[in-house]
Amino acid sequence: MRPELRTFADERGRELFDVPDGPLPDPDTPASPRFLPEYDNFFLGHHDRSRVGDDTDRVRLSRSTIGWQPVLIDGFIRGAWKITTQRWAAVLRIEPTRALSTYDTAVVEAEGAALLDLMAPTAERRDIQITVPD
Repeated sequence: MRPELRTFADERGRELFDVPDGPLPDPDTPASPRFLPEYDNFFLGHHDRSRVGDDTDRVRLSRSTIGWQPVLIDGFIRGAWKITTQRWAAVLRIEPTRALSTYDTAVVEAEGAALLDLMAPTAERRDIQITVPD
């Protein structure tokens, strides 16, 4: 017997499941930025990778050097990030695969500041550098 679950259909008509009393955000609510860890299987583990990024992003990120991790913006891989530290400073470098809107820049910077607080708590100086893509 199947437990009581709330069901939905995705864009392909496949059945999706959720707990019956789970909160549902407004469909227009953007997903918060996420800085994924190195070796995270988020991108590679999806059968349908178009749900998390497009070919342009995948090709551009596959050329990234070791030590760069993916960053999600509104639920999609839209760049890579890396923290470098020196004696008293930490720098979070973010390389988007496309230009960021003013809103996306603000929320990525806010989430990046929280990441630096976690990853470099003793750094006297913390900087965030977002490059402008070609």
